[in-house]
Amino acid sequence: GRFEKVVQEAFREAGDDKPQIFWNGSDTMAAFSTYVEVVKLDPLTNMDRVDAWRTISRFKVGGASEHDPNYLLIYNTHQPKSGKRQFNSLQQSNLCIAVLRDARQYAGGNGQNIGFGFGGDANCTELPWTAAFRSLVHR
Repeated sequence: GRFEKVVQEAFREAGDDKPQIFWNGSDTMAAFSTYVEVVKLDPLTNMDRVDAWRTISRFKVGGASEHDPNYLLIYNTHQPKSGKRQFNSLQQSNLCIAVLRDARQYAGGNGQNIGFGFGGDANCTELPWTAAFRSLVHR
């Protein structure tokens, strides 16, 4: 739609004619340059003590010549938080823990993974991320 055209125009202005665009449902989009290799992975779902409908898109991004054959694991999400869609601090912490566990497990199983990044709006402040890091370090 209209938003996708804005993203395409921004990429064109940056010298990339046609970005790779991935939608997760109707509210989350990830866009990548045509100059990188993108593999869309299965989304992260069924996170412990997090609403079952909440999901996070995952991508393997590689192809930068200085890092071949390595790749970066990218998480992209939008986690609504409103009166209708409660997202309390415990669920936020559990979501952060699930992402970090998944990243650690994924990276641990493949020596070509050089790290991970997070895009979008998880609706989580620094506090649940810090708590998640601490909880995983002490386990």
